[in-house]
Amino acid sequence: MVVINLATHEPTAIEEVTNGESDKPKIIPKTDVFGLTNFVVLKDGTLYKVRFTLVDRDGYAIYRDGNVLFQIYEKSSSFNKDFELETELTLLYEHAFDIKASDFAEYKLALTGQPVYAYAWQFKASDIKEPKESDISTGLAVIEFTAPDGEKFKTEEMIFL
Repeated sequence: MVVINLATHEPTAIEEVTNGESDKPKIIPKTDVFGLTNFVVLKDGTLYKVRFTLVDRDGYAIYRDGNVLFQIYEKSSSFNKDFELETELTLLYEHAFDIKASDFAEYKLALTGQPVYAYAWQFKASDIKEPKESDISTGLAVIEFTAPDGEKFKTEEMIFL
């Protein structure tokens, strides 16, 4: 099995272990989380599909137990009386849950076929509160991963609601 260095996109061989349930190799979980990357939120019909990757200091994908806080905000902007742009965030969706290192898996990118090692899940689009804006609305998806030692990693991305 190989791990893809997310900084260089080069494959690197890693040590293989088995979990006793099958002979399929598993990546040895590392304990040093350096960041959260490959955060993607895609609307696919009636579902939102979400994924993220944890990386170590060298940019390698790693698996780790932890807690996830995922939020979606409606993002609206307007000019105040002094013609300064003000942005308002309104919480539309929030979900917190625990994950295990064993929940991470390899996924293939649709366009390139390149492997992505990530945690992924989906939820119903109807679970999100209706945005105030009736036209095309933009939102902000925020994810925060908390490691068992309490260290937090957070990132965000703009989405269309």
